[in-house]
Amino acid sequence: MIGDLKSKGLVKESEGAQVMFIRYFMIPLMLVKSDGGFTYDTTDMAALWYRLNEEKAEWIIYVTEAAQQGHFDMLFQAARKAGWLPSDVKTYPRASHASFGKVLRGGDKRFRSRFTHSAPLVDLLYEAKDRSKTVLIKHGYDKKLTPEELDQTAEAVGYGALKYADLKNNRLTSYTFGYDQMLSEKGDTAVYLLKVYGRICSIIRKCGKDINVLKKTGKLALDHADERALGLHLLQFAEAVEEACTKLLPNVVCMYLYRLSKQYTKFYSNCRVIGSAEETVESFFPERANRPARREKFVANRPEREMEVVEKRELKLYNSKTETTEVFNPIDHDNIGMSICVTSTGLRHLGNARSAVNSDLLYRYLRHLGYQVTCVQKFNKVEEEANEQYIADIGDLQCLTPTHQLGSSENMIENVSFDIHGCGHHNAIPQCVACDASGANYLFLNGNPIIEDMGQPLENFLTREIIAKYHPVALRHFFTRTHYRSPLLYSVPELERSSEALDTVYQTLQGLYQAVSPHREDAMLRRKDTISEDGADAKQSARTIRMIQNVKRKFEHEMPEDLKTSHILRGDFQETMRMINNSVLKLKTFQNERRLSLAVSLVEVEEAVTEVLGVLGLHTTTSYREFLEQLKRNALARDKLAKQEVLQSNIQLDAIQGTVVRRLAGDSRSAAELMEFVTPAGNFLKCVRKTCGNVESEARREFEILCLLKGSARVVQCFGDLLHQRQTTLGVTVYGFYMEYASSGTLEAKIEAHPKGFPTSMVVRFARMILLGLRSLHEVGYVHGDLHSGNVLLFPCEGEGFEEEAKICDVGNAKKIGGDLENRKGGAALFMSPESLSDGTYGTAHDIWSVGIIVVHMFTKRKSPKTVYKKEKDKLRKKVEPIIPPNLGDEATDFLKLCLAGEPEDRGTISELLDHAFLN
Repeated sequence: MIGDLKSKGLVKESEGAQVMFIRYFMIPLMLVKSDGGFTYDTTDMAALWYRLNEEKAEWIIYVTEAAQQGHFDMLFQAARKAGWLPSDVKTYPRASHASFGKVLRGGDKRFRSRFTHSAPLVDLLYEAKDRSKTVLIKHGYDKKLTPEELDQTAEAVGYGALKYADLKNNRLTSYTFGYDQMLSEKGDTAVYLLKVYGRICSIIRKCGKDINVLKKTGKLALDHADERALGLHLLQFAEAVEEACTKLLPNVVCMYLYRLSKQYTKFYSNCRVIGSAEETVESFFPERANRPARREKFVANRPEREMEVVEKRELKLYNSKTETTEVFNPIDHDNIGMSICVTSTGLRHLGNARSAVNSDLLYRYLRHLGYQVTCVQKFNKVEEEANEQYIADIGDLQCLTPTHQLGSSENMIENVSFDIHGCGHHNAIPQCVACDASGANYLFLNGNPIIEDMGQPLENFLTREIIAKYHPVALRHFFTRTHYRSPLLYSVPELERSSEALDTVYQTLQGLYQAVSPHREDAMLRRKDTISEDGADAKQSARTIRMIQNVKRKFEHEMPEDLKTSHILRGDFQETMRMINNSVLKLKTFQNERRLSLAVSLVEVEEAVTEVLGVLGLHTTTSYREFLEQLKRNALARDKLAKQEVLQSNIQLDAIQGTVVRRLAGDSRSAAELMEFVTPAGNFLKCVRKTCGNVESEARREFEILCLLKGSARVVQCFGDLLHQRQTTLGVTVYGFYMEYASSGTLEAKIEAHPKGFPTSMVVRFARMILLGLRSLHEVGYVHGDLHSGNVLLFPCEGEGFEEEAKICDVGNAKKIGGDLENRKGGAALFMSPESLSDGTYGTAHDIWSVGIIVVHMFTKRKSPKTVYKKEKDKLRKKVEPIIPPNLGDEATDFLKLCLAGEPEDRGTISELLDHAFLN
């Protein structure tokens, strides 16, 4: 092998070693070391040469961990340079590297076969078999099967579950190994597939028909919508196998089988097989459904139910080619052609992810409407590795695999007319040309994101960095909250909100699943028995109808109107989540018939919810429990990053324990709703009880505003980018976030401890710091609204002869400038402006008034000027010019007149006050 390379002049000498330099690779291929020894490079090259020249292999596939991708890229380039492989990577003979991600064992720790503490494969197999046997015994199969049959069944289920759990994952991404999820009867697991297979076998046994005869003589009639959907899905089997082989992705077949099983379950629930008026062959062997039925909208083909009164709407799409919204009129009403162009250079940023999700949303919705969609994804760049990374990224975002994926050097499929051509806005002009050239009628463009966070460029927000902290489905949910053509305002608090919204939905679904699980089989049989001869369901309860209507109303109304997704999961959908929770509680109290009837209703509502989530791409491919665990792991990862940020700020963190130093908004009957902890290590954690309504929303608002104010020197800083949900040592579940700890206390406490009022120099120093903090707050668009001496914290500092510096805090009650500032409640009455008490409104001038009162407080130790307020807050309605204390000096007096003017428009601005002679 080395002689062959030398004869072609490809081997060079470098520092005594014989190497082969490959273009674009910094390190050469080491063939012979300087001491005459060989390396892995040598043996891999020799093995490749032997397989190509001696074994005459047509396609050599190396299956190793993704970390070795660079090595094999260099190996294949060297083989092409030597003439062993053709320059065209898709011409035979060919060599490919099928890389795979890590297998994690919980806590993001990977399985390592080289360490003795990792379980050997044989132990994993035994464990899987034992666990599956336990489940079988739990379901009473030990009484139905002989010991040998039970053992064989447990082995088949356990081994199958173990293999399928690995194969179903995209080999390019890492996954967490877990027995509970692997052996779950729900979701994308081998157990679920085997359960469906068992149903099919049961029908074949009970039908009393000769299947071989039926295969030859049975007639084909796909009358029900679910039959047609099942038949059409079966037609895609060959495409799924071909795609899996071409791309070396076994998960494509797994995904196909899982979706087929779900479709069959739906067919099984809604279509009578045994005992129907006409038992057709496709009821037993759907693979005979080898001719496509005419594609119509599924909604139109479903049996009319009492709840399905939503008006069917035509699909309207905005055509960027004509710049108008048009009724979608495809070239072929049975088949839709859709082409998507992708530019996959470097790491994918937020814009790439959004473009992929929007295209996938359209793809999913067209399929939901019943169209046969041919979706072609065309890569514009030649870097195969970048294209694979792109595929992995959009796979994490639950984007469906398109019908075809073409490299940059491949031509579009012949004889396919495209109705829709999609791309990002940055490619609008060239793609319009491509659209005209391909004859596509609709140009589908996306709105580019606008980054809110400090005006950073789009490229600074990489998709992988975001999904390292947030679940990919949470990022997708964040995208769906904005219409695909509208600019996207990216912010961490909004992403956090999406994560919590998904947590709420899946906590509800998990609660439903757990409550219904003991009755699910009976519920499915009851539901099957209540289907009348014409295929229509029996009358549903009014509550079931209302819940399903709530789920589908917005969806059926908004999606046809140019894919409006922003309000689908709000309002009625959220009301349904609350109704489900209430129904789950009732299920536990009902008995026998009422319990079974409610279980049937909940199963139907669950199907409606998952149908909507599925079209939006938000339905998890794992079990509900596993999805919630993933959300939790992401939250812990964000928590870890927050702690690292705090540690970098030289603040030591402990667990949440220590002394409660403050307790607000509570009474003798409730636990502390707002608590601030000081730990022995000296850090500060602000917490609010999760269940306490308004106080929680104020804490959330405070966290979001503090995120906007990171870096401001005169506002208390928070660390990290998330709220923490934890159980404290006091037994209270709280949300919390890390903040700077003000070890010198509050300005109010310092004033009270001072023997008399502050000297002018100290008043000037603190007043300037407070105004600077307010300026930062006003610049991000908020009015504090509750500024007083207790909301100014003091921190130790060195220099200038002073012991402390001041920062404002407690911005949870702040309001957006120009927003709804009316009917505001709360606030320290003695520091509130006259207009806020008389009219119930206030603006930035309100904060200026509060600064004036704080200055008076520092000078005199009185919290308000004389005669301004009475004791009862509800009687504070009279505008009174405050009496400014005498003997403060002309500059201080003039400064206070600017702050405490009766009319808001007469008060000074922050800039005017900072330039005032009193502060200079």
